[in-house]
Amino acid sequence: ILEGKNIKWISSNQVNVDFTIPADATIACDWAISLMHNDDGKCSTLYNTFSVDAKIDINPFSRLNLIWLRAPGILPVVMYSEPGFDATSIFPLAVSFADTLPIYWYSRDVNRDRKNDLVLFFYNGAANLPVGTHSVSVLGASWDGRRVNGYNTVRVFKLFF
Repeated sequence: ILEGKNIKWISSNQVNVDFTIPADATIACDWAISLMHNDDGKCSTLYNTFSVDAKIDINPFSRLNLIWLRAPGILPVVMYSEPGFDATSIFPLAVSFADTLPIYWYSRDVNRDRKNDLVLFFYNGAANLPVGTHSVSVLGASWDGRRVNGYNTVRVFKLFF
């Protein structure tokens, strides 16, 4: 019913997101239908009841997971594919890190396990995190409607300028 239809929603951080459901995505159609029939009549949730814990790495090309708030540049975050989970099945615009959406993404085998991983890039200065050492989450959804959660520990510093 919904194949090829354009779907719109407002994410939790008030960013408008548009996408078109692929013609061969019957599971995605069930997911979209469940979005439209929430108890409160709003599309307030992105996910169905299925959940996947994903292995992530923040700033994967460095041994230290440092985030410099207000610093210029971008912060890479990798969501790794694992047995039973294909990270490239994640809808990139449904991923959120520190109340920001990715500005760019691509798939690549980062950890050399012969499975493509999802590499996402976020504006460094837009991250909404307190200073200190924290466990941070990356939340998202796959095309088939599964919730994807990933956690990692970072050290957050703030530039004063």
